[in-house]
Amino acid sequence: MNRIPKQVLRRMGFIRDRRGIARRYLNESENWKEHLEKSRSFILRCMEKSRAGGATVLGSGWWLDIPVTELAARFSPLRFVDIYHPPEIRKKAEKYPDIQLIEADITGGVALRMYEAVRNRQKKKPVLAEMNSAGYKPDFDPGFVISLYLSQMDIILMDYWTGYITANEEEVLAFRKQIQQQHLAFLQQHESCLITDTYEVKIYRKSREMTKQLVHIPLPETRLKDHWIWVFDISRTYDPDAVTSFEIQARCLI
Repeated sequence: MNRIPKQVLRRMGFIRDRRGIARRYLNESENWKEHLEKSRSFILRCMEKSRAGGATVLGSGWWLDIPVTELAARFSPLRFVDIYHPPEIRKKAEKYPDIQLIEADITGGVALRMYEAVRNRQKKKPVLAEMNSAGYKPDFDPGFVISLYLSQMDIILMDYWTGYITANEEEVLAFRKQIQQQHLAFLQQHESCLITDTYEVKIYRKSREMTKQLVHIPLPETRLKDHWIWVFDISRTYDPDAVTSFEIQARCLI
């Protein structure tokens, strides 16, 4: 199932990132409230269209934006898949008999291959184009699939890679597109719900605005869809010079 040793996750920054999200939520919980409610609501609206018996949440994180109780009442089994489940989440999951926690790399093994390539860079020059994603291939029927934050699948990977290896913009963009396209292809094979940030928007002093694209593939047009703004950081702990928000897109692929 592509499980990665904890020490590798720590060195690559996955665990630090997970803890950082928890700290930011504590600081920004009131500003996140609308985004989290919209996310949970959209998942429930899409869930009503599903005929599947079980469900799988990809990128389940801290469960902040997931209607866990409603999903657990509707689907069995309910699988939460992420590259790392913190102890606090494992404790929460004990309250739900049908929730299964799975630690897996949903890129299909890219994280471990990148780690090994960087570690052995003195022996063999790493090539980013060789880090292509094979996509997620679970050994079970995922049923109704909920995917959270398509954009996040490549960010930590690229931050780790470029911390050691130089990569030009074309190489990085090609890598991001390939990771995202493989994941979308998987979602399109199942009854799925996709929620992701697509642009990062920073508002600097004197109203200067900077926008950064996060999803580099076209999202499918669907009958049930939504979009909203996630006010992510007004305390300027993410960027000390700007208030940061994200443009969110939601799609029900049923």
